[in-house]
Amino acid sequence: MSTSAVDQLTQTAAARRIPLYGTLELTWRCNFRCVHCYQDGLRDRHRELSTSEWMALMDELADLGCTFLVLTGGEAMVRKDFAQLYRHAAERGFVVTVFSNGSMIGDDILALWATLPPRKVEITLYGMSAETYQAVTGQPDGFAQAMSALDRLLELGIRVELKAPAMRPLLKDLPAMALLARSRGVDFRMDPGLFPRLDGNRSPLAHRLSPAEVVALEAKSPGFTESIDACFAEVPLGDRVYRCGAGSNAFNIDPSGHFEACAISRATSLDWRELGAVEAWAGLAQEAATVHRSAAPLRGGPGAVDDCGACGARGGCSRCPGKSWLEAGAIQRPVPHYCEVTSTKLALKGVA
Repeated sequence: MSTSAVDQLTQTAAARRIPLYGTLELTWRCNFRCVHCYQDGLRDRHRELSTSEWMALMDELADLGCTFLVLTGGEAMVRKDFAQLYRHAAERGFVVTVFSNGSMIGDDILALWATLPPRKVEITLYGMSAETYQAVTGQPDGFAQAMSALDRLLELGIRVELKAPAMRPLLKDLPAMALLARSRGVDFRMDPGLFPRLDGNRSPLAHRLSPAEVVALEAKSPGFTESIDACFAEVPLGDRVYRCGAGSNAFNIDPSGHFEACAISRATSLDWRELGAVEAWAGLAQEAATVHRSAAPLRGGPGAVDDCGACGARGGCSRCPGKSWLEAGAIQRPVPHYCEVTSTKLALKGVA
């Protein structure tokens, strides 16, 4: 399917509130313990959907018109039934992308993908050496495992993309990662989006680049993308808070079956086990379509408002309801870090 056809399908789905894109967090469990992980702290606090539940949920999503699925985690392959769930998704006709750290792509998975290939596999890199992997993930073997998976996937002709969090422990390794991707003929992107953990712990922010470093990295790195840019294509949805497709043509489902706008915006969470996919999606879409507007002052100081975008720089910033919800406690509230990134960009362009 051509890019223009996908764009047209995306906008049609948004206008008709069809859940075209879905992300399924099959588990929050992971064989890594990354220092910046926003899911850490919740891995054992939920009851994951069973194999049969995930398959039934996929069936309901197919009936709703969902076409594109991302299977992710945690590390999705920690689940012993990953191959079974992947096969069910592929055989139901979903266009499947898999997110992975690349450390658990073994012979069984490769044999499955040789006959039922995914649309693509996105592998996240955490450095260019065992030492960096040890410091960031706690798993020194992760780098060698990811390199082996990359080469074996390419041998099978499977599309692979590489990505990395643009954060302080990896800053010196990012150029080498970009060169690695180029040498393998695959795309590479880096994302400086680090967030507080879902349980409220703010320790990941200690690894965040400064606004000046973010802007400098963007200026010299063609693979740079902020997290909002990595989301599904923007759609013309007027003055909604969600300027991406979250809740209009896209959704996230967590390991226990809760529908949410996206992986980081969980202000609204509707339980599939209680509601079923039709009602859960309808409720999420209704909430995401709401225009949340408030000029209520924040306690943070004079002139601050609870209305992200009121500064007039909305069109040029990385405003995201999920970022606001995780870091500022409300989907419409400005986050100083991203405000400073935007003001630094505008200053370089000579915009007051």
